[in-house]
Amino acid sequence: MSSQVTITQLPQALPLSGLESVPIVQNGVTVQTTTGQIAGSPNLQQTFLTVNRETSLPNSRYFGVGSGLSLADNGAQSNLVLNLTGAVPSLNASGVGLQVKTNANTLVGRNLAVGSGLGITNADGVLGNPTISLGTTLANVAALSGTGMLAINGTNFTPLTLAGVSGQVVVTNGNGAAGAPTLGWPPQRSPRARIRPRHSPLTPMGA
Repeated sequence: MSSQVTITQLPQALPLSGLESVPIVQNGVTVQTTTGQIAGSPNLQQTFLTVNRETSLPNSRYFGVGSGLSLADNGAQSNLVLNLTGAVPSLNASGVGLQVKTNANTLVGRNLAVGSGLGITNADGVLGNPTISLGTTLANVAALSGTGMLAINGTNFTPLTLAGVSGQVVVTNGNGAAGAPTLGWPPQRSPRARIRPRHSPLTPMGA
C-alpha cells in the first residue's frame, strides 16, 4: 500500500465544534485556522433580499416597514404581502374631494358649504381651488361707491340723500355720511319768526 493517503481514505470526522485546526494557504503562505473561522467567513459576494434576518447570509438584507405599513409572511413557497395600516386604507375607500381625518383610522371626504348670501364653486376641490363669492345682493352692495344711505329694491341698492322742499324744510347731512340727518325750518319760516308783538291799545304809538 502506498504511503500516501487520500482524503477519502481518512476516517469519518465527528460533528465539528468549530475549534478544529485546518491548514490554508493565504498570500502564498500556509497558515492555520479553525473550522469555525472558515464557516463564519463570508463566502458569498452576492447580496440577498430576505423576508427575515438571516445570520447565515452576511450580505443579505431583509424587509422592514415604517409607519402606516405592515408585512404578512404567508410562509415558504407563498408570498410576502405588504399591507397599508392606520388611516391610509380608508383613503382608498373615501370619495373624491377634500379629506378630513375623523379619528386615528378614518378619512372622510368633505365639501365646503356656505350660508345665505354667499355662493361657492368647486366645493370639493376636484377641479381646482374652491371659490367663495358674494350673492347677488351683497355683490350689488360691494359694487357701490361713495358714501351715504342706501335704498333697497329687491336685490338692487341705490344711494339715497334726504332733501327738503325748497323754502320749507332744511336738511343737514342728508346722506348720513357725517352723522344723523337733521331736519329744520328755514329762518324765514321759523314759528318764532311769525310771532309779532302786539301794541297795547292804551299806549300811544311812538310813546
